[in-house]
Amino acid sequence: MTTQQIISAIPLAYLLVGAIPVLVINARQSRVPNKFVVPLLFITLATSTTNAVLFGTWANWGIGLLASLFMLIGMTIWHERSGTIGMGDVKLIATGLLIICSVSLLHALIYLGAVVLAFILVWLVMLFVLRDIERLVKVAPVILVIIIGVSSSALFA
Repeated sequence: MTTQQIISAIPLAYLLVGAIPVLVINARQSRVPNKFVVPLLFITLATSTTNAVLFGTWANWGIGLLASLFMLIGMTIWHERSGTIGMGDVKLIATGLLIICSVSLLHALIYLGAVVLAFILVWLVMLFVLRDIERLVKVAPVILVIIIGVSSSALFA
């Protein structure tokens, strides 16, 4: 294992160690605590910046920040308009994107595609199964924001 891979694995190790307790809290209280997500965000920023400085992976670093920012904005709008996702989930998904970008841009695009697909599926379920047109109209612009984030990442990948 290279030094770069070891550095990149630090946030993943933190995520794995905290996954079970956070899963239990999320199941019981329907929330992802900031005591877990905020340190993960700072650890991820520190390790991806360290990789960029030591190994010249500035493209991964910049695209990771840009894509995470778009994801954070899009999902925050989704949260505000629909209430179907909590802010802890929003921060966790955006941080996950940053973690993956520090490892591989290709994997980050796959991750983004999976997140976008999940939200499109939620959107379709709201439209065809729940027939919740009012809520659907409120969250429709979020799809656009997420697609812009994916496109900008793909453009620079």
